[in-house]
Amino acid sequence: MSIPPEFQKYKGLDAHERERAFQAEVVVPLLQRMGFSVVWDNHGRSERGNDVIVADVDRFNHRVYYGAQVKYRDSIGQSDAAELIDDVREAFTCGFREPKRDEEGHISRFYIINSGSISPDAAEVIRNGITRWTPAANVAFLEGKELLQLSQWAAYSRGLFIREQLTGLLLELTTNRSVCAALLAKLGGLEEGGLFTFRRCRLNAVSAYLATPPAIPQVAVAKLDEYWHSATMINVVTEFLENPALNKKNMSPVATAFKQRLARTGVLADELSQGAMQALAGLPSVEPWTTGDG
Repeated sequence: MSIPPEFQKYKGLDAHERERAFQAEVVVPLLQRMGFSVVWDNHGRSERGNDVIVADVDRFNHRVYYGAQVKYRDSIGQSDAAELIDDVREAFTCGFREPKRDEEGHISRFYIINSGSISPDAAEVIRNGITRWTPAANVAFLEGKELLQLSQWAAYSRGLFIREQLTGLLLELTTNRSVCAALLAKLGGLEEGGLFTFRRCRLNAVSAYLATPPAIPQVAVAKLDEYWHSATMINVVTEFLENPALNKKNMSPVATAFKQRLARTGVLADELSQGAMQALAGLPSVEPWTTGDG
């Protein structure tokens, strides 16, 4: 199998540059989208077999490292096996220093990634040739077509997460609109008895969105941040006004300022809701089991 059309654009570069560009523009971004906690592009600096190193956290809360050798070739055959066996040997016998933590690490699993295909004979020769340094099960192979499937799965998973964020945001904005409406209706009788709505604006979805904001232009982070501050202030003022010990005479200036705050929060909620609905409508509806083969 030749290189998939999606990766053909690198063929016009010289041998070293095409491999470098394929790694930097395809492999590394894919690993990042897959959610690895650390993705380290190790190309060109004392590689010791590892073009890329990624880290993940296992169920015992320990950091686990995976290494990868990246090739840009139509096919990897038996004639390439000796070179790759040497990469595996270096990867498993030599440690590396993790740049962000400045600690020595050792890989637990190694991937041979190629833009095109990897022949079964080559894979068998490599597995048989590495057992002095690591069990054959610790080395795996990824071809171009599998990279495309992983990319589609990563896009689907990311889209699903964003869809959940936006849906939660919309529900919270809608709920808060009803809270603000109830507060507004109670303000007229503030001097007679106070608010006592026992309701507050919810900010869980807003806070979660602001903590990890996706790159969605329809939902402006600055506007959502203003909304968070405005709704938080509404909760604080409501708490103050519901205090039974508070002297509620001559509260007209407070009520006027509070009405303005409620109105501004409502405008922000409308704008954010509209943007969230537009963003939801624009998300691709890709099924995770759909592959490039049709």
